[in-house]
Amino acid sequence: MSIAPAMSNSKRAIRLLFVLAATCLSALAQAPELDQKLPEIATGKVIPRVVTLSNSHHSYALYVPSSYTPQKKWPVIYAFDSRARGVNPVDMLKPMAEKYGYIVAGSNNSENGPVNPDIEAAEIMLKDTHKRFSIDDKRIYLTGFSGGGRLATIIALRCQCVTGVFSHGAGFPLNMKPSTEDHFLYFATTGVLEINYREIIELAKQLDDARFSSRIRHFVGGHQWAPTELWWEGIEWFELQAMKKGLKPVDAEFVSSQFEKAAEGAKSSKDKAEAHYAYSRIVQDFDGLRDVKEFAQKVAEFEKQKIPKVP
Repeated sequence: MSIAPAMSNSKRAIRLLFVLAATCLSALAQAPELDQKLPEIATGKVIPRVVTLSNSHHSYALYVPSSYTPQKKWPVIYAFDSRARGVNPVDMLKPMAEKYGYIVAGSNNSENGPVNPDIEAAEIMLKDTHKRFSIDDKRIYLTGFSGGGRLATIIALRCQCVTGVFSHGAGFPLNMKPSTEDHFLYFATTGVLEINYREIIELAKQLDDARFSSRIRHFVGGHQWAPTELWWEGIEWFELQAMKKGLKPVDAEFVSSQFEKAAEGAKSSKDKAEAHYAYSRIVQDFDGLRDVKEFAQKVAEFEKQKIPKVP
């Protein structure tokens, strides 16, 4: 079920969006207050249900990396499953979160349907995690499947406090489009049998026109969360972008590995349209980190030949 109609017809939804924006901006303006009296949360394991401190009817699945310490700030990923099964995306993200040091929280209340309760669930989860953990407010990421992907995008569009969105099986809300005024990263995946496949593929051009840093990836499958390899690709892309934007120290070995992988993928593209897209991503992603002159020339050649750019 699309959440766009509920949002466009509901004044309360808009009010809740601005409440969430205020919550995000407040978190950005001041360091989280860590209360040592709060119950201790186990690290290095997925916890299916953490009841929020402010509302016993709300909970979320949680993963905190084993290296967590409150003495430093940590990036966070908030996840929204289409059927309120927060543990599903948290389980899938566990190995990436452990390797790269992310806190992951998956809502057990947000699901496909009216947007009002989903926005409220997101706000409660965000506040609760900021109460419990030391979070890097410059690195807040959202991910979601189906309506959850659209929800993640709505929040990023309204909140202006989100670093990146990782959407699965859905693009932007149907009454919203990318704008040059928006400045968050956007990574989207779609199965080739996905009901929203054409929408997501066409979104690639809209994102480029709006000057988003973005990546669209497809896989063999239908309406579902992306396979594991694309989860890794998405999170590592966020890591690369964080280094490029100065949000974390540059790891030269990591950058080289990602660059080589991207170059190899571009050279093995199945047609010129796909190659055009792949080379343009290399220029977008690595400019400032590596010499991309060779790849920029290839993009210019494709554009001179008027070859379309298709992910």
